Amino acid sequence: MKPLPWLVALGALAFGLAAMPITAATPPPNDNRANAQILTLPAQVAGTTVGATTEASDPQCQPKVRETVWYKLSRTVPGPILVGLQAMGDLDAVVAAYEVQKNQLKLRGCEPTDKSGRALFSFESNPPPKTTLVYLFVVGQQLNSDPGDFTLTVKAPARPTNDERPGAVPLEKLPASVWGTTVGATADEGDPDCGEGGPSVWYRLSRAEKSRLTIRFSARGNLEAGVCAVLKVRSQLRVVAGGETDDKGDAAFAFDGDKGALYYLVVSQAYGSEPGAFRILASSPARPANDELVQATAMAAPPSTLQGTTAGATHDAADPGCGEKAGPTVWYRLDWKNDSLVVLRVHAQGDLDAAVCVAEPVREKARTPVRRLEIVESGETDKRGDAQLVFEGKPGGTYYVVVTQLGAMAPGPFRLAVLKPDDPPVAPGTPLRGGSGRGFLHPLLDPNDAWAVPLQKGASYRLTIVNNSGRCLSLAVYRPRTRSFDEDPAIAVDCAEESVFFTPGPDGGGIYPVLLTAKSRPTAYRLYVSRVQADDTGPGVLIENGKRVNGSVSPGDPLDLYRFDVTTRSNVQIEASSLRDVGIQLKDSEGHTFARVEPGTTMTRVLGTGTYYVAIRAEERTAKYALRVLVRYVTATTISVDGGRSVRIKPGVTVSVQTLTEPDPGPGTTRVQADFFDVATGTWVFRQLWDVTPGSTISFTPSTVGRWRVRATFNGNRLASGSRSGYGTIIVATV
Repeated sequence: MKPLPWLVALGALAFGLAAMPITAATPPPNDNRANAQILTLPAQVAGTTVGATTEASDPQCQPKVRETVWYKLSRTVPGPILVGLQAMGDLDAVVAAYEVQKNQLKLRGCEPTDKSGRALFSFESNPPPKTTLVYLFVVGQQLNSDPGDFTLTVKAPARPTNDERPGAVPLEKLPASVWGTTVGATADEGDPDCGEGGPSVWYRLSRAEKSRLTIRFSARGNLEAGVCAVLKVRSQLRVVAGGETDDKGDAAFAFDGDKGALYYLVVSQAYGSEPGAFRILASSPARPANDELVQATAMAAPPSTLQGTTAGATHDAADPGCGEKAGPTVWYRLDWKNDSLVVLRVHAQGDLDAAVCVAEPVREKARTPVRRLEIVESGETDKRGDAQLVFEGKPGGTYYVVVTQLGAMAPGPFRLAVLKPDDPPVAPGTPLRGGSGRGFLHPLLDPNDAWAVPLQKGASYRLTIVNNSGRCLSLAVYRPRTRSFDEDPAIAVDCAEESVFFTPGPDGGGIYPVLLTAKSRPTAYRLYVSRVQADDTGPGVLIENGKRVNGSVSPGDPLDLYRFDVTTRSNVQIEASSLRDVGIQLKDSEGHTFARVEPGTTMTRVLGTGTYYVAIRAEERTAKYALRVLVRYVTATTISVDGGRSVRIKPGVTVSVQTLTEPDPGPGTTRVQADFFDVATGTWVFRQLWDVTPGSTISFTPSTVGRWRVRATFNGNRLASGSRSGYGTIIVATV
């Protein structure tokens, strides 16, 4: 067989390539340390790792490199050195700076290129007087990287004017926005610990008055930094607040500035970070007039509402601890005249999270005017920004309400309201007219409503509470002539989610006080009281078999109950229809729900002997319905041919086909069908049909030889359900 032409060509190409000599690229002139290229600042040189080699003595930082090229710089002047590298093509590189110390190399900086091929870092050069320091710069190709070209830049940028504390940039007028940079900055031994000891720059803030100071910092590029506020106390510098840049390069903090104090803002570049530019925003909102206890805002008698804010507020050492992260506070004063409950409501707006506490002045010792504040009640705003406090107000008492901002960076406005709960209801309550009454309950301000309801002894009543919120209300019925709701009720339901039934005894009758109580949240409600009808409770209304009944359920009449009997195992069909939502349940004699019927559908179940119930419940609105229950006992139909299940006969012979339905269904129709098996198509084919009374016998003469089958179907009637027999077989054959 001759080889394919393309295979011959491929082999020739491979042979030709194998025969060609491989020529290695020429190493760069600065391939080793001894031939390092001399740099003069500022320097920007083009280089390459193509053809570069590796020496055993090459130093390594992270990540590791193979092929390296070298550069050399002599420095006699102190100051920062900025090193930058831009790799081309697919080159992944590492640039490192080393200080030559006798025969050793001291690492001064190391940075790999990023996904853009860029690397940048700085270090400080501090040669002693009349001394020259030598630095070596190594550009190494990372393992598994392609060789390529690059541009190396080495500069000695000028130091920022605010590189040291004496040159701090003043921020006298607030709010202030300033741009700065750490490029060229240096680190001093006396710098505060605001980051990791990197290069730092300084800003100055002097405060004539006490105020709240907010600092926001935004770094550009790849700068990572720490920012802190430093208080100058005589010759000492004390860090009072600070923060570090996050993943977005932002940092923020706030602190209280004391009157007459001098503060410095120090921006410290993180170790290993690229130098870069940044922006500082410093602000100091005006302090609220009620920032301190002596300036507490007076609150008017309830109901009253005040608008407040924590923006610009400060924190004092004497402030009460109203939260775990207590911050700035504002004060209110409440002079109370009555012996009653006091309700305070706070709604925090925006991002404000707050704690609220009520404090009462208490004398430290008898016969001394010195007082301290004792917290009476406290709480924190929830996820909706709301907080509610309730405490027992004393006649002539003075209370201080303290709103404390939680967290340093989220000041905001709030609304503070003082409310007095309604007086408790007096028995027997408001007369209930027309069988229903409406009301609104608030667990703090108006937790109870009382209704006076006339009830007759021996009559059963249903009490139903309806509220669209689905919140729980408790209900208690008290005996006639009850004078106080502190007495024991006749019946009490902690959460009246369904109707409550009550029947006055032989010694009862009269006006019964009914007390409703809110359990958790405010809610509107409606109370319905009506005499119990036959379909309201067990045993319910007996529904006639097969008869259609119409009715309605509503919030005031939420349940209709029907019952039906099954005397023998039966097929039960339940049809229900309604234009609105209703709940339809099928229950057994023990009250267990074992099936549900959807309105507009028909449900069929086989049930054993017993009494069963259909419960129809209202959802939210009044709903009309129609219901029909059809109970038909289960029947079984059989068929026989000449007294057996199958028979074999000669052509022209007549067989006797007999049907039987048990139990006796009474009047009705049984259909008998005869089919013939067509061997040509392999299917059964209909041939003859008879409609007879149940239990009839039919004489049948098959018309041809072959296989025949017969089956009987009882169609059912009003009392008995339909049933179908199996097949009887007839084989007509000549042999």
